[in-house]
Amino acid sequence: MNQRPLLPDPCRCFLAIALPTAVRAQIAAATSGWCQTAALPPARIRWIAPANLHLTLHFLGQLAAEQRDRLVAACQARLAAQAPFSLQLQGCGAFPAPRQARILWLGVGDGHALLTDLHGTLTAALAEQGLAPEPRPFVPHVSLARLRQPLDLERDLPDFLAQGFRASPFRVEALVLYRSIPQPGGVRYQPLAWLPCAGGTAS
Repeated sequence: MNQRPLLPDPCRCFLAIALPTAVRAQIAAATSGWCQTAALPPARIRWIAPANLHLTLHFLGQLAAEQRDRLVAACQARLAAQAPFSLQLQGCGAFPAPRQARILWLGVGDGHALLTDLHGTLTAALAEQGLAPEPRPFVPHVSLARLRQPLDLERDLPDFLAQGFRASPFRVEALVLYRSIPQPGGVRYQPLAWLPCAGGTAS
């Protein structure tokens, strides 16, 4: 008899791409350099732990167990025709703008168009389940740090924008449904389901 893991019901979920260990290590090395040149007190900037780095495709909010099951089935049906593809993190930026930065991020180079198409495919799967996507336009990125007060990157962290970060390319062979777990000092992300890109050949 199958037993469901004991989880809060509902729980806070999102769909994302997991980053390989080697890519997370490259990001951690770059982050260490930025920390040394930023001269910002830790209370002002919170860098995201390497283990938590990921590329979010859809934030889903609170989902009950039955909703999660239906969503996984709907996404798997859509991903049956999705071929694995190559992705490369490249370039740096900030939300809402470099002179008023609240979130620092890494962008996407190769694979950007395929990722945007995949986001649209998942949006259709969400719509089937009555889940509305976020109203903001999709900007593929990996969040690196959050700031308690806006930061002028050109003045306080010029190396971040100027370095021209580029990680090693990697294959995206599956998506992950994650659960966010609040805990003292931050948050932990627990994989709940792996959704393979099962169609065609790698691009």
